[in-house]
Parts: sequence; C-alpha cells; structure tokens
Amino acid sequence: MNDKLNLEDLRTEYFQRLEASVPQRAKGIPYGKISGPLVLTLMALGFFVCPFVFGMLWPTFYANATEKLYVYTIMAVMMFTFLLLPERYYHDHHRTKRWAKKHYPQIYRLIYRFKERAKRDRMVVGPPLLHIEGKGYFFGLYARQRLWEQVATITGYFVLDEQGQLVEDEELFVKAFLTYNYMVIGAVSGQNTDAMERLYFKENVNIYVPRAEKVLKKLRGYFDENGWAYEYNMLLDLLPGLYAAGRDVMHFQEGREKYRKAMGYSFGYEFYYEDAVQEMEMRQAFCKYMLAAHFATLNNVRVLSARLMQQIEQDGGGWQKPIALKALKKVWDFGFRTSMFIDQMAQQGIPSEEDRRLFREKTAYVKTVMEKVRDKPGNKGK
Repeated sequence: MNDKLNLEDLRTEYFQRLEASVPQRAKGIPYGKISGPLVLTLMALGFFVCPFVFGMLWPTFYANATEKLYVYTIMAVMMFTFLLLPERYYHDHHRTKRWAKKHYPQIYRLIYRFKERAKRDRMVVGPPLLHIEGKGYFFGLYARQRLWEQVATITGYFVLDEQGQLVEDEELFVKAFLTYNYMVIGAVSGQNTDAMERLYFKENVNIYVPRAEKVLKKLRGYFDENGWAYEYNMLLDLLPGLYAAGRDVMHFQEGREKYRKAMGYSFGYEFYYEDAVQEMEMRQAFCKYMLAAHFATLNNVRVLSARLMQQIEQDGGGWQKPIALKALKKVWDFGFRTSMFIDQMAQQGIPSEEDRRLFREKTAYVKTVMEKVRDKPGNKGK
C-alpha cells in the first residue's frame, strides 16, 4: 500500500513539474520546420535545376572565358543561396558567433584565443550569454576531433564574466555547466538528437517490439521443447510493462519540447540558470517516477532476454534459432535503451569529476596566458 502511495506521489510531482509553465525568453522556429522545406528545395534542385544548369555548363568547355565565368557565377550563387545561406540563418553555431562579435566583441576576441596547440583543441561553438544569479557569464568549451575520429574529445572548460574576467570558482562552474547544457537541448544538434530518440521510441513501441513479440509467441513450441518455458513466459508477461515504460518516455519527450520553445530553439542567445534548474528538477522527477514505476520491469526484461539468448546460443538449434535470437535481441535492446535514457536524463547537466578536472586545468592555462599578456610592457598598469 505504501509503495502504491509513494508511486502515486512521485507521478503527481513529476506531472506537476512537466506541466509547469516556462518563461518565454526568445522566439524561434524548430529545426524540423526548416529542414523539411530545405530538403524539398534540394530535391527540386537535384531533379530539375541542376540538370538544366549542367546542360548550360557542358558547352562552356568549348566556350570563351567570359561565357565560362558567367555560368560558374550562376552555379556559385545557387550553391550559396540554397546550401550555405540557410544554415547561417538557423544554426546556433553561426548565429551566436555573430551575436557575440557584435554585442560582446571583447569576449569574442578573448574566448577563441585560448586554444592549446599541444592538445590540438579549439572553441567549437559560439559563446551564448548565461545569466546566473543576476550576473552574466560566458562558457568556453574546447574540444579536439581529428578527421578519422567520429566523436569529439572534450579538452577543457573555463568561464568568463561579462567584463572578460576569468572565473575560478568551481561552484559557479557547476551552475554554468548546467545552464550551458540546458542551452544545448535547443541547439540544432540537440534537436537532431531528440528527433532521433523520439523516432526510436515511437517505432519500437508501435512497430518493432510488438513485431518481435508476435515472433516469440509463434515460437512458443521451440522454447517449450528446449526447456526454456519458464523464462519465456515470464518475459512475455513483462512486455506490457515494457510498452508502458516506452510510452512514458514518449510523453516526457513531448512535454520537454516546451523548454526548447521557451528558449527560442536555435535562435536564442541568452539562457537563464533558473530555467535550467527548473528543467533539471523536472527531469529528476521523471527519473524518480520511472525508477519506481518501471525499474523492476526494465531490469527483468534485460536479464530474462539476455539469459534466453545465452541459452539459445549455447544449446539451441534448428531454423528457429536465428529468428528467436533476433526477436530477443530487439526486446533486450529496447529495455537497455530505455534504462540508459533514464540514466542520461538523471545525469544531464551535472559535471563529472573528469569535467571538474578539465575545468581546473583549462582555467589554470587561461590564467597563465592572461597573466603573460598583462605583463607585456605595453599592457602594464592596464
């Protein structure tokens, strides 16, 4: 009885936080509403315009220099108009750089200077303004990504105030880290990540896991004959709870969209610590509710499906073996991804010990560089 009351309390708190209003800080357009028309434009270019231009371009191999220049100019203008110009309009990376260069030129000049050649790192995004407890700060994030690396490696963080003074307070770094990560969910990269996650959960709840369940039910005799009926039946009994966990994740994803709208999606320039705290508290309420409501189901689904896969790999045979393994793998994968999503939401915006170490190291480096600049003969006394 107490567990049911506790679960209901957690659910109530979570929904209250999910449905709470958020201050509207900026106006913007979701990337999905931009990318759709842009893709249609590129398709039109590919099927209609480009063949026509290519037809114009082909004779230029035999044309004079003036005619060639004319055709090449048309091609360059088309590429810029349809490929490069839209990205510079909607992408936060370009927009925030332009905004910082215009409104905080001293910060713009400073924050891109502190790359370390030994680490081969660089400032990878534009610096938005973070409002933390009534004061403004800029968050410097540095990373390294070589051509053959698929994922960038974070190499350091530091924080400047609006006057360009270095901040060494680690507790303020924690608040800046949270606010900066809040900004990322509205960035183009954050919107893309969320779109892929939404698609994954939608397809698995509605298509792939139900399809795997049907396959498993048709293979009941195979599991019975091999002595795996107990684990098999337990797993099937848990699948309704697995779908419920997936639907709760989908509902959370829909509710979280209001924070992106409030910050103006990728069009916002200024972000507030109190908004980031509100979003974090909502996420943590979601995680507490999900663990209370679905932890046992998710854990048992992973254990049982993994155990059945191991038994089939070791002792199974016949034409049913690869089919059963594929269906079980789909169920295991969905249980795992749902668990990982909950963990991710609980940890997002909270710096790890490694993040704190990178902040201390980068801050120490920036401090030495600023002191060297200050100690130059022409800068003394400034």
